[in-house]
Amino acid sequence: MNNKNSVIKGNALFFVIIINYLILNIGLNIIVGIFNIQLTYIESILIAQIGYAFPAIVYAFSRKRPVRNHIRLRKINLLTILLLIIFAFAIMPLMTFINSLSLLIGHNTIGSTITGMLEQTNFVWCLLAIGVLPAVMEEFVYRGVIYNEQREGNMVKAILCSGLFFGLLHMNINQFSYAFVLGAIFAILTEATGTILSSMIVHATINSFSVSLSKIQPYLVERLNQIQQNAGQEVTPIKDTLSRADIIQLLPSYFISAVFSAAFSAFIVYLIVKYNKREKEVKQIIASTPEEKSRRKQVAFADVWFILAVTICVVIMLSREISHWI
Repeated sequence: MNNKNSVIKGNALFFVIIINYLILNIGLNIIVGIFNIQLTYIESILIAQIGYAFPAIVYAFSRKRPVRNHIRLRKINLLTILLLIIFAFAIMPLMTFINSLSLLIGHNTIGSTITGMLEQTNFVWCLLAIGVLPAVMEEFVYRGVIYNEQREGNMVKAILCSGLFFGLLHMNINQFSYAFVLGAIFAILTEATGTILSSMIVHATINSFSVSLSKIQPYLVERLNQIQQNAGQEVTPIKDTLSRADIIQLLPSYFISAVFSAAFSAFIVYLIVKYNKREKEVKQIIASTPEEKSRRKQVAFADVWFILAVTICVVIMLSREISHWI
C-alpha cells in the first residue's frame, strides 16, 4: 500500500467512526424513549466506548499483518513507565490552562459526568470506566489504528490529525481544546517509546487523577471549612464551578504554571527518548531525507473523507454550544 492510500484509509475510518457515533446515539435515544430505559453512567460509557471503537477493531483485525504490529503494541520497561507517570502529572498544569481558556467560550461537560457517576457507583468502577477503559479503547483507535495509517504519509500532519480527530470525537469545545493538544502529545509519545502502551499509560493516569480529585474534593472542602471555623474565621463558601470572571482572574497564574509545565514535560520526553534510544526515530518526524520530504509532500491529508468527518463534528459541536447559550 502506498502512502496516499494509507492516509485515505485513515481518514475514511474516522469518517466511519463518526457515522457510527451518530447512528449509535440516535439508536440509543430511540430505544430509551420507546422502552423507557434508564441507562446508568457506566452503561452509557461502556456502550459508547465499545460502539465507537468497533469500526477500528474490525478494520485492524481485517488487516493482513498481526494487530499488535499494526498498532505497535510492544513491551515497555519499568523506568519508562515511571517517567511516563511523571510526565502525566507534569503536563497537567498546561492542560488546566488550555481548559480554562476553552471555558471562556465553552461549557464543562465532563465534570458533571464524573460527579454523577461517583454518586451512582463506587470509586473503583469509576476508575475503570473513566480512567482505564477510555485510555485503552481511544488509544487503540487514534494512536493505534488511525495514526499508524496516517504516519505513512507525513508524520507532522499525522500527529496533528491524531490530535484533531481525538479532540473532535468529544463533540464539545471544552474537551476538544485540551484533547486536541493531548492527542498530538500522545502521538509523539508513541514515537518516543515505539509502543502504544506509552500513550495508554499517560492517558489512564490523567483520567484516573481527574476521577480521584473529584472523589476527594468534597472531603477537602469540608476540611477547609472546619479549619476556618476552628480559627474563628467566617466560613467562605467554596464554589463548585468558576465563573468567567474567576477564570480571567486566575489565567495569569495558570499561564505561568503552564510555561513551567511545558518545559518540564519536554525534558521528561527528552529523557524517555534518550533512555529508549529513539533519537533517530524522533528526528525523522521533522528531519527526513530530501527524497522522503518530496514524496510526503505529494500526500494530501484533507481529502473528501477528512472534510466530511470534520464538518460533521464541527456542526455538532457548534449546535451543542448554541443550545447552551439559548
